[in-house]
Amino acid sequence: MRDTMLTIGLTGGIGSGKSAASNFFASLGITIIDADRIAHQITSQGTRSFEDILSHYGPSILLENGDLNRKIIRDTIFNQPNEKQWLEELLHPQIRKIITDQISISTGPYIIVSIPLLAKSTGITFLDRVLLIDCTQELQIQRTCKRDHIERQKVIDILQQQASRSERIAIADDIIINNGTLTDLHHKLQSLHQSYLSLPL
Repeated sequence: MRDTMLTIGLTGGIGSGKSAASNFFASLGITIIDADRIAHQITSQGTRSFEDILSHYGPSILLENGDLNRKIIRDTIFNQPNEKQWLEELLHPQIRKIITDQISISTGPYIIVSIPLLAKSTGITFLDRVLLIDCTQELQIQRTCKRDHIERQKVIDILQQQASRSERIAIADDIIINNGTLTDLHHKLQSLHQSYLSLPL
């Protein structure tokens, strides 16, 4: 254990309820560091990574307003593993550096670092515990179809690309089963919050 504030990685498959969990912890005043949000920030217009991506893919990757067309990028890396590797090698070191910098200046009883793809990530050395938000695969499919307005088969394809449930469970210290209502989830997270407050560093 490091001599720093308790740092908890929050992860889970698509549609599991990670965002709902993150929002609940934030409502308790817990610092939330979001890897996806950082990735979005470091690829916005004017950043070095934006220019690198534009140089790699060309102007067809841009929207009319000059921003990156993130849907095209997602589709490209989904279908081409070599492109996924290229993008991860570009962004992941920067994301890890920003996360560690933010951890070093954060305050509060503990920190939540949201990393959706944690089970397949490498170089993560700043976490003390991992919290997995889990649910049945059928619920993942239903929730994602409703949220993103996409077809069932598309969600199944995404699930097949992500870490398996057993892989996520293998790295988890704490598991919250989110098969019920939002209120049910909040009750479980409130109990977990109390246990985190009592954990020694």
